Amino acid sequence: MRKFIFVLIAASLFLAAGYASAEGLYVGGNLGATLGNDSPFTFHVAGYADSASADTEYDTGLLVGGRLGYDLGGNKRIEGEVSYYKSGLARNIEFAGSHILTGDLNIFTFFFNGFYDIKAGPRVKPFLGAGIGIMNIEIQDGVSLHDNAFAFQMGGGLGVALNEKLTLDFGYKYLASTDLTFKGDGYSIDSKYSSNNLYLGLRYAVK
Repeated sequence: MRKFIFVLIAASLFLAAGYASAEGLYVGGNLGATLGNDSPFTFHVAGYADSASADTEYDTGLLVGGRLGYDLGGNKRIEGEVSYYKSGLARNIEFAGSHILTGDLNIFTFFFNGFYDIKAGPRVKPFLGAGIGIMNIEIQDGVSLHDNAFAFQMGGGLGVALNEKLTLDFGYKYLASTDLTFKGDGYSIDSKYSSNNLYLGLRYAVK
């Protein structure tokens, strides 16, 4: 796997010779892997005076996204991003010895992002970025438990110009939500969500 990644990067740098990114409108997409961070779930169940907490772990999952952005020049970019994340709970969550949750995790995010490209050459540009937006998160376990929350993300990576129109991105981003409350039949669950994400992206300059 490491050898494959090295060959891919080397080939990208070779193909990029002599090209630089252009100002103006661009469209793009991302494909990668997401790993949710361990997080506590706090249960408030009808018939129990006190709440109880349990930790959960997430399986490594898939992320896919689309982007519409604008290169402002001066190494600055802005964009709107829509992404989908799918993973699963790595183990059951129980309260008072009873099964509560195990199943799939589905997340949709809608973000406004800003990026700063660091000019390292005419074709290779490391970048830093951050964004704010909204997250819709759903846990499927026979029934659907879901909530909406404000969220933020930040990260960085390396952009490699393949030609005058196409740029290949190797990126990382940290994603996190504000407080979440999932409401079920006779109970509610408080939690937060965060994840580490690695992705490959492609940008196409429209003009």
